[in-house]
Amino acid sequence: PTGTNGPTKRLVQRILRRDITAAGVADLIHGGADPNVGITLNSDGRLHMSVLALAMDTDSRTSCTSPLTARIGEASVILPLWPTRQHHEEIMTALLAGGAHVDGDRGQIVVPIRMAKSSLNLTALNVLLANNVTVRGLGVWPILFCFVSPSPPSLNQRRKRSH
Repeated sequence: PTGTNGPTKRLVQRILRRDITAAGVADLIHGGADPNVGITLNSDGRLHMSVLALAMDTDSRTSCTSPLTARIGEASVILPLWPTRQHHEEIMTALLAGGAHVDGDRGQIVVPIRMAKSSLNLTALNVLLANNVTVRGLGVWPILFCFVSPSPPSLNQRRKRSH
């Protein structure tokens, strides 16, 4: 992002490349990186988000509604995935421990909870919920019920019960 310091630029770049550890996040924040810097991914500002939202995996193969898989002009933004879900969780936790706002900031179009919801990212949802993210009024409850509700019995299980 323009107008930011070196540690902040390195934090954003390494999150974009998915080549940073939780300790690396903590070191950069300790060195002056701003964990709440706003990132704009297109020229008209339609995709303005926090570093925390940017750190969320959005697998375009399974999530056609993710803000990052939407077309931006003539290109799509498709970031690499974190190596593991645990690594992904550790990065988000390190950002939050370093002062990232769990709810994002005013002016950000893509706030973390909406990014997690639209990406169907259970790892991100768990981290955000564990850190008291605001969900009221954001339309996220239907998707949360999908994640926490037990699966309906299969047709074979229902047939066995009826006999």
